[in-house]
Amino acid sequence: MSTVNKNKSLAAIIVMILAIIFVCPAISIPADAAAGMKVNATVTTTSSYVGATATIKASAANGTAPYQYKYMYKVNSGSWVILKNFSTATTASFKVASAGTYTVRVYAKDKLNKQIYCDVTFTSKEQYVALSNSSTISATTVTLGKTFNITAKASGGTKPYTYAYYYKIQDGAQKTIKTYSTTSSVSVKLPSAGYYTVQCIVKDKAGKTVTKTFNVTVTSKSSAALSNTSTVAASSVNLGTALKITGKATGGTAPYQYAYYYSADGTNYTTISGYTKTATASVKLPKVGTYKIKTIVKDHTGKTVTKILTVTSKYVTGKTLTNTSTISSTNLVDKGTTVTAKASASGGTQPYTYAYYYRLGSGAWKTIKTFSTTASTSVKLTEKGVYTIKITVKDFAGKTADKMYSVTTVEKQTTASDTKTTQQSSAAANTNQNISINYGSATKITADNAGSSAQYAVYYKKSTASSWTMLKNYSTLREVSFRPREVGTYNVMIYTKVSNKVTTKTFNVTTSIPQSVYDELKLINAERAKAGVAAVKLDTDLVYVAAIRAEEIEEKYSHTRPDGSSCFTILDEYGVDYTSKVAENIAWGYPTVQAVMTGWMNSSGHKTNILNPKYTKVGIGINGLNWTQMFSD
Repeated sequence: MSTVNKNKSLAAIIVMILAIIFVCPAISIPADAAAGMKVNATVTTTSSYVGATATIKASAANGTAPYQYKYMYKVNSGSWVILKNFSTATTASFKVASAGTYTVRVYAKDKLNKQIYCDVTFTSKEQYVALSNSSTISATTVTLGKTFNITAKASGGTKPYTYAYYYKIQDGAQKTIKTYSTTSSVSVKLPSAGYYTVQCIVKDKAGKTVTKTFNVTVTSKSSAALSNTSTVAASSVNLGTALKITGKATGGTAPYQYAYYYSADGTNYTTISGYTKTATASVKLPKVGTYKIKTIVKDHTGKTVTKILTVTSKYVTGKTLTNTSTISSTNLVDKGTTVTAKASASGGTQPYTYAYYYRLGSGAWKTIKTFSTTASTSVKLTEKGVYTIKITVKDFAGKTADKMYSVTTVEKQTTASDTKTTQQSSAAANTNQNISINYGSATKITADNAGSSAQYAVYYKKSTASSWTMLKNYSTLREVSFRPREVGTYNVMIYTKVSNKVTTKTFNVTTSIPQSVYDELKLINAERAKAGVAAVKLDTDLVYVAAIRAEEIEEKYSHTRPDGSSCFTILDEYGVDYTSKVAENIAWGYPTVQAVMTGWMNSSGHKTNILNPKYTKVGIGINGLNWTQMFSD
């Protein structure tokens, strides 16, 4: 039987190579019954999947013609199925009905009734079809209390299937009718009138799922007349804030639909939302004023009821409108210079519009640009003199705030080096000097006396800057106060003009934070550490205003400033950035840093400020026996 085994192996190799063409060379049974006789068989299939057609072709040789053939097959180890009994037909076909390994056997019989057979094998598999959900529902509109059926049906995927069923009333949570099982039909009674989505989910053996969703309306008729009980969330809203409207109804035939509108005059209405099953809507009313909100409810039979509600839209109450506009130069400039104004604002009610004006001396105001959203414009100063530039900001509520700058224009001036010979004596009088002050403190700048006809102007700049800023314009006054805004060295220049001849004097003013401020900071953070509170950082802006407050409390020992305003107005005055939390401690009469800290820690209110974990920054001011602390978040 070694020949049989060899031939079967050959057939298996050909099957692998040809995929769907299967060949069997001659096989003998037994050798003495049909010596030398051969039978050949081939099997072709239209595909390798279930449902394909398999065609068998047979031929025989080395026997005594004519030949007859018998065809049969089996799947895996199943029983043989006879396709054709012995006949002269050289072909036979069958449909591949299931997945598995097929063995096709062909018998050949010659005229002398000698027989041999040939076996050919091939494999068929299921062709994958995507899982499909073709479930159905018996009704999409039912009366409350009545049932309807969901029939689950699936195809494709990998059998067997399981099914799950759910429902959800509009805007509600999903509820389970039945979790996954082989139950392919359920009866459902929904609990109340309304609009529902009902889901049937099919899941195959591989875990893949497909959902089918149905919309179901449950109706309920009431003996009461249809009534509109819709509401609004508030009778007054800030401009720009969304107003929530809730549609409600009773009576009539549920479920209901809702439509929403608004009107500023009570006649012409704007649509918020046309008829929808959704019972809520929102709208931002476009302007300040009194509005009519119209809601219409419609029941399932088409009956409608309208309800009108009144709502007031008002301006947002916020911080005071502040004009933070700037101009490109407040220096002494040459006649013909173009100055650019940049408008900006904070607080009030956005959006803002801006207007720009200027005048020479006490003359009439001239308009550069009327109110618009343009945040920058320029003007050329063509004459010599003192100009005032005014920038007006207007918020959405119509409130306005002005900011004005003074700019002096002059003929091109002669510098001290240009008049070295003629002004030698005056220049010699203006000898250079250096001044050192504590940060936040002021120093007086006094020009040398150049006679009764002399005029003086003062400019300054940071030593690292390129442009100068005017501190005092030309006048007969020799003295001006200078309070540097930043830590560091400033150059200060005094212009002295006598009979239109100008000399200059330049000197330096250096400002720094004194060591005593750092000593006090160390004590503050030591107390916070004891209390388990994070350290505060020294903020130079807060140091600056705290130093000024230390001067002010010498004049008026109070948390109210000498001008009668709150101590915290100094923050806005000097542009100190803070969020919302600020506090001030003040003291007088203590000789040392340690002494004042002991005094504050023995006072509950001051101690609370020092240890407040919300504060992250501090400024410290010291002026003789006057002490201030300014905290912010």
